[in-house]
Amino acid sequence: MKIYVAGPMRGITLYNFPAFAEVTGMLRHWGHSVISPAELDLEAGFNPADLPPEFDWDGIPMDFGMDACLTRDIDAIRKCEAIYLLPGWEHSTGCRMEKAVAEFLRLKVIYVGDPPSPHYETMNSADLVNARGKSIEEAGAREGEPVYWADNKPKGETIPNGTAILVPRGEHLMPKPPLPTDSVERKKYPMHSGLMAYFPNALAAVAHHSWKGNEKHHPGEPLHWSREKSNDHQDCLMRHSAEGDKVAVAWRALADLQISLEDGE
Repeated sequence: MKIYVAGPMRGITLYNFPAFAEVTGMLRHWGHSVISPAELDLEAGFNPADLPPEFDWDGIPMDFGMDACLTRDIDAIRKCEAIYLLPGWEHSTGCRMEKAVAEFLRLKVIYVGDPPSPHYETMNSADLVNARGKSIEEAGAREGEPVYWADNKPKGETIPNGTAILVPRGEHLMPKPPLPTDSVERKKYPMHSGLMAYFPNALAAVAHHSWKGNEKHHPGEPLHWSREKSNDHQDCLMRHSAEGDKVAVAWRALADLQISLEDGE
């Protein structure tokens, strides 16, 4: 998915560029194509780190072209499929404008808070059911894990005995990491010797298939997987098999497996 990141800037040290960088990196790690206004500013030659330490972050540098910046950002939103709102967006006039533009264009609006800190409590099923009248399955949560509540609301709502991070259903942008964090367990996932060394030609063919698909459906855009445009991977896999297109079969099989693993299957 192609996502525009919107967040508050004025009044925050370095115009909140570190937060933009962190979230942009996280989204790209999970396979999304991202446009960040902070990165656009850097590309245009504006770096808040170059400003003096005593700079008033509530203000705007004299030589900063705000009108051109607004036009640029609106054009960027028009190229995206979703807008990702950083915490504090509701207090920013610019963010509220960007959200309005995204809603007018019928983009998906995604509210996602920061990952839970270690000190956050984890809700159990009884807490969740009592608080919301929903089952664990309806809420998209698993026993013993932090709660990601599919409500289409911003981060910040507290449920008794635990904190919920609120994520629109179908837009879980922080799935389980692909590799274990434990150093011993990680050795059991030999990405090079157990995958690339086994199937170099097959993987190269699948990678090229991704490129061809992007050129066909998104010419001129960065390579990205538009997941929402196809949810019938198993049917497509069978059709490609009947047609003898082994590369397309492999691509569809990987897509279906990736989604299944993200869903915890």
